[in-house]
Amino acid sequence: MSAENPPVEETTTQERTTNSSEIVELEWKEVEQIFALRENLTSIEANFSSMCLNFEKRKMEALSAMKEYENAMYSLAGQLKEEKNIDESLTYELKLPASPEEKAYFIRKEV
Repeated sequence: MSAENPPVEETTTQERTTNSSEIVELEWKEVEQIFALRENLTSIEANFSSMCLNFEKRKMEALSAMKEYENAMYSLAGQLKEEKNIDESLTYELKLPASPEEKAYFIRKEV
């Protein structure tokens, strides 16, 4: 009986060599997903920027309207003080009614 050695499989290990070229070319298939993600990110960033800008514009409009209403309110209250001949050297607070058709009052405050 002869003993035959079973064939030995050669395992070749492919060593990965580090690429140190100045330019490494890539195929479209390799970067297609990255490109699509960048396009989507750019679009989202533009939408976000526009959204923030619109918010800031509307915020400034609201603040401006609030300031106008506040100024008009104080101006009308000042006119009422003059009409009622209230001493300007004293401090009064205008108490507005909780409901329409009720009375309002100027109440003198101690300083």
